[in-house]
Amino acid sequence: MSIMNATLLSYNSRDCVVTFEAYQDLMKEMAEFGFLDVYHNIVLPLGEGVYRMQMRGMPCDRGRLEKAKADRLTEMSRLREELKPLGNLIDSDDYNPNSNPQTAAVLRSFGYHSGRTTEKGALRSDKLEIVGALLRTASSDSAPLFQKIVDYRSASKDYGTFLKPIEPWPDGCVRARFLTTARTGRLQSRKWSTPWGCGPEFQNLPDDLRYVFCAPPGWVFINADAVQLELVIMANEAGVTKWLDAIARGESIHVVNMMGVMGVTYGQAIE
Repeated sequence: MSIMNATLLSYNSRDCVVTFEAYQDLMKEMAEFGFLDVYHNIVLPLGEGVYRMQMRGMPCDRGRLEKAKADRLTEMSRLREELKPLGNLIDSDDYNPNSNPQTAAVLRSFGYHSGRTTEKGALRSDKLEIVGALLRTASSDSAPLFQKIVDYRSASKDYGTFLKPIEPWPDGCVRARFLTTARTGRLQSRKWSTPWGCGPEFQNLPDDLRYVFCAPPGWVFINADAVQLELVIMANEAGVTKWLDAIARGESIHVVNMMGVMGVTYGQAIE
């Protein structure tokens, strides 16, 4: 036990030293480039706020959650039964719309597959191939049939990626990880599995599934969007007069940039 403690102590100590050294180097670089003000007044407060948001969690209505799960499973069952005859085209007793190889074979039988093969000669069934072939069916007479494949795969993703993993914590809230480490500076959401519960990627949650979450008693949800936040920060930090004037007029910075690059009027740019 003492050996284990010594090993852990040594490992943790090295970890702390490396982290501190990296901190010192980064602080020097930020000072050199004039980023310390941004770091202390924007980045750090944002990180603290995001952490509080993550730990507060989102109240979940278990009844709505179970209904959403049941609805998706019912839809998947119905669509799979309707698509079952497609198995005859690929000599299979059970066609699974989620199977890329089987779906690729079905698409080839209808003439929508590109015909590309792998190095081993098998029909290509990667995501790019499947999505491209399904898009080619959109204007065909068989579009309704292939739309069912798309609907099944969508419902399956909703259930498997977003609904099935949700497990509220003992306090009834669902918590996911929120990160501020993206190169673009944008907020990221990640699935978070803990011994107390599991939460999905909140940011990618489809709109029609968000009703499983509810505001705490005495609170309401509001919808707000920090439009062009990065550009607004850049405009203020760099003092870009043209951008700041556009913001004051309630115009899009992207449109203003397009006007300058393409040489068009505001009316032409927004058409």
